[in-house]
Amino acid sequence: MFDHILLAADGSAESASAESTALQLAKEQNAELKILHVVDIFGLYFATPESIDFLVAAGQKILDDLLARATEAGLRTQTRLRQTDIGGRHISELILGVPSEFGI
Repeated sequence: MFDHILLAADGSAESASAESTALQLAKEQNAELKILHVVDIFGLYFATPESIDFLVAAGQKILDDLLARATEAGLRTQTRLRQTDIGGRHISELILGVPSEFGI
């Protein structure tokens, strides 16, 4: 039995499959769904403030859309938006650190 499910979503086709599975599993298990999106600044070779703002806004839209779907399904849900640092932490490091932020 699951109490919490952590979903790292990036808006890709592959992520869409994981999203559907996580929503269904959370509903079946009466689990709280924790959704994370990481904006990858580290991967941008020429990051500008405008490009970062664009990616953050796009990431927030992904979270907002998933939150709306989860709410419609009657799920307890929390979201987090994180971003890598230029020359700093990678996406995987941020994902591994998020469960403690969610209290898991």
